[in-house]
Amino acid sequence: MPTSKLRSPLHALACLTALLFGLTSVGRAQAQAPGNPLADAGPLGINLDELKDWNPTWVFVDAIKNARPWIPQLPWTNSPWNTGAPLSFDSNGWPILGFGQAAGTLMFKEIDGHYPAGEYNVYYDGVGTIVYGNDASLIQRQPGHDRIWVTPSDNGIHLKITEGQAGNHVRNIRVILPGFQQSYQNTLFHPLFLQRLERFGVLRFMQWQNTNYTPLKDWWQRPTPSTWTQSGETGVCLEYMCELANQTDKAPWFCLPHTATDDFIREFARLCYQRLEPGLPVFIEYSNEVWNSTFPAFEHARTQGTALALDPNPYNAAMKWYSERSVQIFELFRQEWQALGGAPALSRIVRVLASQSANPALGVIVMDWKQAYTKADAYAIAPYFGHSFGEPQNLWATVSKSNAQIIEECRQEVLNQVLPAMQQNAQNTVARGLTLIAYEGGQHLVGTYGAQSNTQLVQKLVDVNRDPGMYALYRTYLEAWKGAGGKTMVPYTLCGSYTSWGSWGHLEWMEQPLTLAHKFRALLDWDSMQQGGGGGPVVNPAVSTYGQGCYGLSIGSNGTPKVGSSFQVTLSGGPWWQQLYLFASTTKADFFGLALPLDLTGFGSPGCTLEVGGGWLLPSVASAVGAGSQNIAIPANPNLAGLKLYFQWAGLMTWVGPLGLGLSNALDVTVGS
Repeated sequence: MPTSKLRSPLHALACLTALLFGLTSVGRAQAQAPGNPLADAGPLGINLDELKDWNPTWVFVDAIKNARPWIPQLPWTNSPWNTGAPLSFDSNGWPILGFGQAAGTLMFKEIDGHYPAGEYNVYYDGVGTIVYGNDASLIQRQPGHDRIWVTPSDNGIHLKITEGQAGNHVRNIRVILPGFQQSYQNTLFHPLFLQRLERFGVLRFMQWQNTNYTPLKDWWQRPTPSTWTQSGETGVCLEYMCELANQTDKAPWFCLPHTATDDFIREFARLCYQRLEPGLPVFIEYSNEVWNSTFPAFEHARTQGTALALDPNPYNAAMKWYSERSVQIFELFRQEWQALGGAPALSRIVRVLASQSANPALGVIVMDWKQAYTKADAYAIAPYFGHSFGEPQNLWATVSKSNAQIIEECRQEVLNQVLPAMQQNAQNTVARGLTLIAYEGGQHLVGTYGAQSNTQLVQKLVDVNRDPGMYALYRTYLEAWKGAGGKTMVPYTLCGSYTSWGSWGHLEWMEQPLTLAHKFRALLDWDSMQQGGGGGPVVNPAVSTYGQGCYGLSIGSNGTPKVGSSFQVTLSGGPWWQQLYLFASTTKADFFGLALPLDLTGFGSPGCTLEVGGGWLLPSVASAVGAGSQNIAIPANPNLAGLKLYFQWAGLMTWVGPLGLGLSNALDVTVGS
């Protein structure tokens, strides 16, 4: 619109609103089609491995949170390892000892000593005695506080409660890693763990939730932050998963239990909304690999599907039940979020259907059953490679090959078998308006059907995973995924020891140098290329606020503004249920020729200042608590790195003056590479 026709700042606001409201209305209509742009969370996400005492990931600064379930033992030194005697527990799982009883646990067991050495501080409530063994020895004992020295080995830390006062038993034990004695009450996650997650856009919590074997059905069964350990059969509490997503600014991917009741789903959705930072996307999936007949979720789906006569073929009946139950869960989740946050909250939910990568036709059944694709946003597969090398019939052939031969054969498999399946899945997915993503992926070099007991095979497959040639293989694999049309790839898994059960970790131990972590380094380097870091300087994303809002409106953000990704511009303190407008511009110098900042007091909004130039106007509606958000998608164009963007909210507040607008402070954004 020519500036010569703008007679006043008020007229400029009105004209800009009128012009761009029509344009953004079109955008809203298009957004109602199946799919959600947030389903593409960037090039890479990552699966987090199960939280166990034998996993080398340093998740918490309090080691008790990943301790092994209590083992019944005797108080004296030569106790049997497990007496088999039943233990009694309080409501949070702390043992209440009977006469002649003790309860032991382990931390950092069988990870080759890859955990911090030095002085640990053990705090506890109650009255009693704790003794230490294996890698740990007592330095000093005081009421409620023991100091222990740890020299890491494969044995880990053995902690045993040998006595407790009746009515005041030992409980709330905290085993604090070196360096965190003064900060552990305000530091939940280990800094190295957070650092290792920096480059991933989504965190899949399937293993943290013990999804494949979870007993969870009713909400009262769930773990909480007060549960003594987070490594039990019910998995990690939702509060900690949300806190990790918040601290890292990553979208969480939750897998809902296969036997969960509707009430469980509703409560999960409510707590998830309450705990997650406003604007942060959330991925929702029903269970995990329900197509995989080795998991209990498949049998549950088969039973339900055949009982309802969904298909004469029991397997297809299972998959149709899975599809149907997924949609039910999506709708329950949406109902709760809409009640809590209105329409803006719904845009944050990414609904994931999943099936077998090697069987694209099965995915068609899942997506098409009762038109499930119209109520989903993404279709997910797990395009692994290398399965055949661990099969019993190929055992001796695999052992006889060099690492280079196996890696080259894997490369050929990626290009000639895995890639065509990726392409067919992409075609099926896009035809239904969904986004193709990977719920898992990477190498699958592991012995199966008993072959994992052959030590020669295990060592060969471990050696291949450690081979520098894995770097180029992974780069080929990731490029194949991208070329097929796949979006966010979520490899399995972040960190894990290499054993007979697989070499799943892209890091073998938490502090592993990148020069040795060839798979992990390939992920990081490929991600850098996708983010525009392959050439030219790296531009760090940046967000800051400036100016002052009026009438309580305050701007904020969630996510990282970088090329090929999305972030949220949020509002708090807005007018309840009222119309909102987000001004967006590439300048803060002038508004259609009018110098900024511009005091709007004389134009009908006392105390308000316009801080953002002309550009775009994005409408939305404030929630019942005056919250708002807009998703800002940045195209995957490296040339956008370094672009400056400016945002400011305006809320319809007819009671404040003739202009009828309240304004927030403003947001200054630098798009990162």
